[in-house]
Amino acid sequence: GLLEGVGTLNPFTIHVTLDITVGANFNAPVQYSIRGNGCTVTSGDSNVKPDQTMVPGSEITFKAQPKEGKYIEQWNITDNEGNVTTVPLSIEESAASVSNETVLTLILEQNVTVEPIYVDRTLISSADIQIAAPVAGETAPTAVTDAENHLNAGITWSPEPADGRFQYTTAYTATVVVTPESPIYMIDP
Repeated sequence: GLLEGVGTLNPFTIHVTLDITVGANFNAPVQYSIRGNGCTVTSGDSNVKPDQTMVPGSEITFKAQPKEGKYIEQWNITDNEGNVTTVPLSIEESAASVSNETVLTLILEQNVTVEPIYVDRTLISSADIQIAAPVAGETAPTAVTDAENHLNAGITWSPEPADGRFQYTTAYTATVVVTPESPIYMIDP
């Protein structure tokens, strides 16, 4: 015939034996939109603008900043049909989100809106820290826990017990420093 074609879809090689007009139809590549609510969005070293489109397979990074009195409990990923996928953070990751940037990285496979879900830190307004009175010969405690109220208490003694044990005829003063067991808890001042 007029054309003797050899090749694959791309590239396609033809051997022309007569004058012909060759045309090609190109389809735009599939692109997906990305939106970050309450977080910044990057791909590589570039910021992604709201509703910017990118090709499938692009690596997208969402970054959420700490907020006063809050921690991040999870990320919500919403597709263009309104389906929500949650990505929960571990207790350690949630605790770190109190004071550090939190990052989620996805490979783009569809239109997405990503949002970090912030939760108020739990306010602790009471404590039940009990320290037994010093008894000669006993080991001086250096910490106690109030598990019900999510508190830890470090104890230092003055004077410092010799070999970590209370001595006879010595009066001791305990200094107690109370801290929440995790940054997701706050002590009411």
